[in-house]
Amino acid sequence: MRAKDYKERALAHLKDNWGYGILVSFIFMAILGIGAGGSAGVLVLLFESALLIGYNQAFVNHALKGEGYKIETLFIGFTDGKLDRNLLLSLLKNIFIFLWSLLFVIPGIIKFYAYKASEYIAYLHPEYSWKECLDKSSELMNGNKGRLFLLHLSFIGWYILAAMTFGIGFIFLIPYVKAAETEFFIDLLGMKKDYDFSK
Repeated sequence: MRAKDYKERALAHLKDNWGYGILVSFIFMAILGIGAGGSAGVLVLLFESALLIGYNQAFVNHALKGEGYKIETLFIGFTDGKLDRNLLLSLLKNIFIFLWSLLFVIPGIIKFYAYKASEYIAYLHPEYSWKECLDKSSELMNGNKGRLFLLHLSFIGWYILAAMTFGIGFIFLIPYVKAAETEFFIDLLGMKKDYDFSK
């Protein structure tokens, strides 16, 4: 599918649910934002993946199962019995991206996109180690990094407009981008309606 298709699906799923999508996104961004300053930035490195697992799944559950954007879903990465794995996934993922970024910006961007599916995979496969999540993500994104990059790039006009509203537009843009990205990974991972997440 094309970026346009993912965006259309995202809007369809957000219809009549913007409030909850905005609230879940706000809480996610607020938690990361609070921890981003000073020495607390280390906490972001550790807890980012655990938060992303829940943030991803809140949107996946709505898209595939018709569930509302439940606040408690945000924290399943902390309560799934795999917190140690999730912490290592976050820490090592960010370290690897940083090290690749030292080779100039482009290798870091490539590695960022290579690891973009790792938190989706971590949720779908609780038996995987942090390394398997990163390896499987790299494998899955082989040949798909450019497609996801173009999807993100297609929002550039919206980012400019949001900036012109003194940031107010980002309230709507962030869940819109997340919903479109979620549709991309639902398609890439072959998840269908009523997908069995327990397998």
